Parts: sequence; C-alpha cells; structure tokens
Amino acid sequence: MASSDTSSGTGNALLDTLSDSERQSLHEFCIVTNTEDIEAAVRVLKSREWNVQLAIQAFYEPGYMSQLSANAEKNEDSSVEGDSQLRQRRNATDRQKEQSTAGTASTSSTSSTSSLSRNRPATATAIVPAFSWLPLVTWPFHLAFRVSAFMIKTLLTLVGLQRIASVGIPGGTTDASSSTLPLSEAGSDPANKDAVEFKRYFDETFGTEHPPFFTGTYARALEAARRDLKYLLVIVWSKVHDDSRLFGPLLTNPGLISYLSQREFLIWAGDASCTEAFSVATTLGATRYPFIALAGYKSQLYPATGIRQGGERYRLQILVRLDGLPGDIPSDVLAISLIRTIRGPVERFDQTLSAARREQQEREESRRILEQQDRAYQESLARDREREKQAREREELERAMRKQEEKRLQEEERKRELAKQWKWATFARIQSQEPIDINMLHRGAAGKLNLRLEDGTRILKVFSAEATLQDVFDFVETRDVAGEWEADGGKSPFGKGGLASIEMPEGYKHEYEFVLVSQFPRVVFEDRGANLKETLSAKGLWPSAALIVEPLFEPDE
Repeated sequence: MASSDTSSGTGNALLDTLSDSERQSLHEFCIVTNTEDIEAAVRVLKSREWNVQLAIQAFYEPGYMSQLSANAEKNEDSSVEGDSQLRQRRNATDRQKEQSTAGTASTSSTSSTSSLSRNRPATATAIVPAFSWLPLVTWPFHLAFRVSAFMIKTLLTLVGLQRIASVGIPGGTTDASSSTLPLSEAGSDPANKDAVEFKRYFDETFGTEHPPFFTGTYARALEAARRDLKYLLVIVWSKVHDDSRLFGPLLTNPGLISYLSQREFLIWAGDASCTEAFSVATTLGATRYPFIALAGYKSQLYPATGIRQGGERYRLQILVRLDGLPGDIPSDVLAISLIRTIRGPVERFDQTLSAARREQQEREESRRILEQQDRAYQESLARDREREKQAREREELERAMRKQEEKRLQEEERKRELAKQWKWATFARIQSQEPIDINMLHRGAAGKLNLRLEDGTRILKVFSAEATLQDVFDFVETRDVAGEWEADGGKSPFGKGGLASIEMPEGYKHEYEFVLVSQFPRVVFEDRGANLKETLSAKGLWPSAALIVEPLFEPDE
C-alpha cells in the first residue's frame, strides 16, 4: 500500500514537470497502450523524442521495455556510484585539512611539510569499468533485432498501418470535421482487399446470413464511427485457431444478427494472418483468438493520468473486450452470452452517445446557421459590389460622355473661330477689290444680280463678267460680317491693323450651307468654280438675274 502511494506521488510529481504538449502526448500514449505506469510511459516517449506514433511502435517491440528499464537502472547505479566517489573525495580533503591544522601547532618544519602537503592535490580513486563478455556475446542478437525492427517499421509505413498504431481504437473525438469525406471519397482505394477477402471467405464457408461487415480499412472504420457516432465492433480471428469452428456459427446466429442489425453498430472484421488485422490485434493487445472488442464514446477524463483534453467532451474508447471463446458451448448460448456482454456497456453508455449526438447536432445546426449567415453576407456583399461596379461604370460612362461633349464643344468652338476668321478674311478681300464702273454694264462686261437672302433681305450687286459663282457665294456668306463691320464703324475684332491684317486660317476649308436658285426657270447653281457670265447666259439670265439664297438644311426651330 505504501509502495502504491509512493508510485502515485512520484507520477504526480512527474506530471508537474511536463509541458502541456508533453501531457497531451502522454495522455494519448496511455490510452492506446492501456498502461498506468506513468514513469515507464515517460521513458518511452523521451526515448522517441515525444513522438507518440514512434513511442507506441516501440512499446510493442519485443524486449524494448525491458531494455529501456535496464538502461534506466544502470543509469541510476552509475549515478549512485558517482555520488559515493564524490563523497569519498570530499572526506579525504577534509582529513587533509584537519592534518594541516594540527601540523601548524607543532613545529615550523612540520608546518612547512604540512603546508606542502596542503598545496598538493588529493589523490582520487580511479573509476575503471569492469570488463564484461556479455556485450560481445549479445551484440549479434541486438543487431538482428534492430534490423528486423527497421524492416517491420518500413513495411508498416508502406502499407499505411502506422496510422493504426498511432490512432488505435481509443483515439478520435466526436468532431466530424476531422473526417467529413464519405468512405468512397476518403482515399484512392476505399475498399480493403483483406476485408473483402475475409467477407468472401466467410460467405463461402458459413453462408451470407451474418452481420454487415465493413469492407474498408480499419482506419476508415474509425473515421466512419467518429463521423456517424456509432459503436465500433472489432473482430479479429484466425482460420488456423481451434476456436474458429465456433466463430462461424456464432456470427451466423439469427439472434446476434438481429441484435447487431437493430442497433447502430459498425462491424470491422479481419483475419489475423493478414497484415492489417494482425497489427490491429497487436495494437489492442489481443492475447487469444477470436478477439472481439466493442468501442464507444466515453467522457474524456481518464483516471490513469488525470489529464483532461481541453475543448473535447467525448472520445472513442474500448468498452468491453473478449479474448477467445470458451470451448464446448453451443453457438446459441455463446450468442446470448455475447449479446449480454455487448448490451451491458451499450445500455450504460447510450446516454453518453446520445449526448455526443446532441452535441454533434448542435454543432451541425450552429455550422448550418453560420453557413447561412455567411452565405447571406456573401450574397449581400456581392450585391453591394455589383452596385458599386454598376455605379463606377455609370460614372465612367458619364465621365466619358462629358469629355466627349467637351471635346465636341471645343471642336465646334474652334470651327466657329476659324469660320469667323475666314469670313472676315474673305470680306477683307472683297472690300479690297476695285469697284465696277457703271459703264461696264452697258458694254456687257458686267452683270447685275438681285439676291434675296435667307431672311428675306434683297441686295443688288454688280459682278464682273470674269467673276465666278464662288465670288457670289463668298459675297452672300460675308453679309453678316459686313453688317458687323458697318455697325462698329469699320472696326474688326482681329486687332488694330484693320481688314488688311486679317489672314486666311491655314488648313481650313469652308463649307457653304446654301445654294443659289433661280425661280423662272428653276435652276440650282452648285458649281462654284464655273464662270458667272457663261453659267447665267446658258439659262438666259445674263446680264440681269434674280437669284434666291436657299439653305441646304431646314433651320432649327
């Protein structure tokens, strides 16, 4: 009793020296290996640098724990021996100091000798390790063991069973976010060939009436049990075992089939001759076959370590296990006994499973509400972004239209300025021409035109026989400029130089917005380069004609 209290006190003191992550690793290691020896668990984890997966594999390696314990004892013995030698050296030093003090009180020669003796270092006992033949004899076995362990570890890595060793049946939480994929999507090979082969062999040997076997890997069975919150029934048997003849009739018992079909069980079965089933049996500590273990959800508080994992309420753990079957008992009796064995923990932990399911439903409902809120927020954000985009597009379109309108107005203003300059330059050219003598009319060297402008104003103008229709067009086009010039007293808007200083704008081509028309007969004169006399004479309108200024476009109202 005192030894147990001492061990418990040592374990609690050891837990106080660990960090949170190390406590979590210790917690997972103790659950998977089902060990309560805290000191041994810490030694294994330290030997594997607190890697839980490697520590679990090392724990199940033959002879590893005994070797680790022997090394620990050897280290303790070395520590005790070193402390003893240190105490011997300290005692020798103390005796030398006492002898030195006594020598000082006698004579000066003795004092001198004692002084030399005090300055001489004390001789320590040399620590010479004892010779042993044991390492020379055992090193081939040790080397073979290390090579075999390395090969087994490599094989487990290749077939993907290291995850089984690290997760085990007691691992995992009720949080479905860790395994949200359906089994057909959780990997490239959802079906395990060993499980499929086991089912095929069982169907051929014992018939197809049996509980539904899960045909995926053990790791996928764990994921399904966590995701769907079901009881996981693990069955490992061996075809070469003596109890195999009882195992088939047991699983084909109608009462057992009915019970396992009604309750929410997930059944994973495998043959111990296969790699995966053997690894599962080794991880779960099976001692006899057939091996049956029922896993369900418990609270996360475990008395072995006293550690509670923050944030998780329930974990999948072993509820009951059976190592082997009693012989010479009818299958019906075995089925009833197995049902009772399973029903007890199932009824005891149904409330825990219901609570876990309620928590999962609440999480799912909360997640669904959050998803709806997030979706509504994203839709609202998308609408706001679309409105902002449309507003930016409208603003850019309006800005482009304003720039285009400004550019058009600037272009129209430039054209008006050029047209104004052209009209004044043309008016200056007309004004600079010599007036026509009235006698030219009698000689037929000039003609008189009666022009009616667009506003109804009539103007009489004499043109030389050498003039062209262009001269008539220019005269009509500059009538508004002539009115401004007369109204301003002969001043031009282009400086003090007068009409002579006005130049024609470079590169400007004036467009006339009217034509000259005679009513009787109606003739439209558009060829401004034609000679005026010849054009009018051809129509019988020379030397006197009445022409109307007719606009090309209807005036804006």
